[in-house]
Amino acid sequence: MLETLNQILLAMHRGGWILLVIVFFAAYILLANDKHRGFSISQQIARFFYIVLIISGVYNLFYLASVAEIFPWNYAAKGIISIWVIYLMETILGKKNRGELAGSVRTYYWLQFIISLVVVVLIGFEVILAV
Repeated sequence: MLETLNQILLAMHRGGWILLVIVFFAAYILLANDKHRGFSISQQIARFFYIVLIISGVYNLFYLASVAEIFPWNYAAKGIISIWVIYLMETILGKKNRGELAGSVRTYYWLQFIISLVVVVLIGFEVILAV
């Protein structure tokens, strides 16, 4: 039973990340095209996914810790970096909405976002930090 629940939450977690990135880019494009109503809806959907992904990620981390012989520190690191990715998504959208995302600030946040997202994906698929 617990194994089945974990498989369901893991599939939901992986699919949720894909949908979150799609919704994030959709919200950014809508905001860039001055579609504020569509942006607000997309931003609320993204915030819903933040909560779902944090809950499913914490559950998966505790599940892995309960069945593994040693604590999965690589996934704990992934969780911390994932929180940073979510912060960057929210910051990029917020600064873009307020007109504060321009020039070197834009490059600074987008570069952090891309690098962090790539690291999270690589850890998630056990390409780096595999135990």
